[in-house]
Amino acid sequence: MGHRKISAPRHGSLGVRPRKRAEDLTPRIKSWPEKSWVDIVIEKYGEEALKRGLTRKPVLLAYPVYKAGMTHALIIEDRPNTPFTGKEKFTPVTILDAPPVVVIGLRTYTRDQAGGLRSIGEVWTSPIDAVVKAVEDFYLSNPLWNLEPREVVRKYLLGLRKVNHGLVKPDPGGDFGFKFVAESSEDDIKKVLSGDITDIRAIVTTIPVLAGFGKK
Repeated sequence: MGHRKISAPRHGSLGVRPRKRAEDLTPRIKSWPEKSWVDIVIEKYGEEALKRGLTRKPVLLAYPVYKAGMTHALIIEDRPNTPFTGKEKFTPVTILDAPPVVVIGLRTYTRDQAGGLRSIGEVWTSPIDAVVKAVEDFYLSNPLWNLEPREVVRKYLLGLRKVNHGLVKPDPGGDFGFKFVAESSEDDIKKVLSGDITDIRAIVTTIPVLAGFGKK
C-alpha cells in the first residue's frame, strides 16, 4: 500500500470495490437468474408439481426493490447443532421497499453465428394509464402523500425524457405537459414477434429518476 510506511492487512472486501460515487442515478440490473421459481419447483418435485396445476410459463425472474434501511429482530434460532438452537437472539434485518413496477416495453433477441444474443427489435408503449392506476391504488390513501396523479405523471414523463430522449416529447396543450411518442404499439408488437426469437425480455422501469422528489 503506497501511502503506508509499513505493511498492514487490507481493510474491507474487494467485492464492493471500487468505492466511489455512481456515474449514473439510474441503477442497472447486470445479471438475472438462469431459472425461474416455476422451473426450480418442477425440477425438484416433477410429476407432483404438475399434478397440482403448476405449468411452465413466462414469469418474472426478479423484482426490483429499494433498500429502505436496516433494523434488528428478536428471533428463535431454528438451525440445528448451534450453541443458540432453540434460544432467542437478535439478528440484523434489511427493510426493502417494493413500489409498483410498470412494464413499458418489449425487446426480442435472436442468436448470431457466434452464439451471442442480438436484438431483433423493441417496442415501447405509453405507461401513463398504468402510472395513474398505481398512484390511485397505492399512494392516494397515504395521508402524507400530497400530489395528484396528474402531477406524478408529469414528473414521471419528465424523468423518462431525460433517460431516453426519443420516447417523450413536449406537449404544451396536453394534460401532463409531455406526451409519449408511441401511442399504439399493437402492430409493432406483431412485427417484432414474427421473427426467429430466441429470448424475450421485458423493458421495465425499475427506479426511474423523477425530477422534483427529494435530493439527487
